[in-house]
Amino acid sequence: MRMFAFLFIALSMSNSYAQNIWTKSDRNNLYEDVLADLGQYKVLTNEQKESIGLCCLESITSKYSKETYLSKIEIEVKRIKSSTIDQCSKNIGIELKVLDENPEPQETITLNSNEWTKEDKSNLVKHSMTQMENLKISEADKETIALCYVDQTCSNKTKDEYNNMIKLELDRYSKSTIEKCASKNNIDLNGAPQVEQKNTSFNKSYLIGTWNTDQGFSITFNEDGTFIKIFKSDFFVASRYTKIENSKVTGDWFIDESGNITLNENWIELEYKLTKTKRYSFSETSSYNLVSNTEDYFKIRFSSGSYCCQKSGGTPLQTIQANRSK
Repeated sequence: MRMFAFLFIALSMSNSYAQNIWTKSDRNNLYEDVLADLGQYKVLTNEQKESIGLCCLESITSKYSKETYLSKIEIEVKRIKSSTIDQCSKNIGIELKVLDENPEPQETITLNSNEWTKEDKSNLVKHSMTQMENLKISEADKETIALCYVDQTCSNKTKDEYNNMIKLELDRYSKSTIEKCASKNNIDLNGAPQVEQKNTSFNKSYLIGTWNTDQGFSITFNEDGTFIKIFKSDFFVASRYTKIENSKVTGDWFIDESGNITLNENWIELEYKLTKTKRYSFSETSSYNLVSNTEDYFKIRFSSGSYCCQKSGGTPLQTIQANRSK
């Protein structure tokens, strides 16, 4: 009788243990449950879902016995799977995002005839030059103001706003903008005619040395035809939001008999990413015409090409004024 009772208890325990083991079918059902929950994350690839699913399978079956897990009510099971999915995705390095099924429509920007064209800008130059016909300033200064007039107008007014001004409004706008541009470029509209001194010694030997400019950089012209341009502070480029390596531009330069300077510029831009920094190399050529110069000063005007660099929020380069440093 005792033997029979012992066998009955042993068989009962064996049967209970067997029922508490996670079988292949149980594990498969749990795995499929997790994959179903991952269906809300549309950005996940099948491979990512499989990795998270296997991680959750091992985590849940290790932490909970089959009997304990099955005894949980629905909300408890939901929370177990949700927390395990979050933890597994973090361990694997996968960010979980739920896509908006009904995203708000994005505004479509349509380009229309209200944009300033090349022809429009040429007309602005002609108009501003006409407004300055009676001013006793040099032609070079008039051109500088005209370029500034274009920049100010295109930045602050739409083409329709400008074209819809009556004559009195346009005259007042033109006068105030020309005065503003003159002040910005240190041009005296009320002074005597400026006689620009073009020094015949404006040549290669004259330029050799270091010059400090009013545009925020120094430039050193070397005898071997190379130059170094160094910005006075860390320089971040407009539109790309990248930094100039060492705030420095190098390259070659030459000057012709008329005093026109050409710079072949080379520089590296650094783009900072979360885990690394990318380096991009650039090369551009720009040309400048002599406006005036003295023994320790020169003023040149940008004429063509491209250059490094324009600061975020800055205006395009028009003239460079420099004083000799050494």
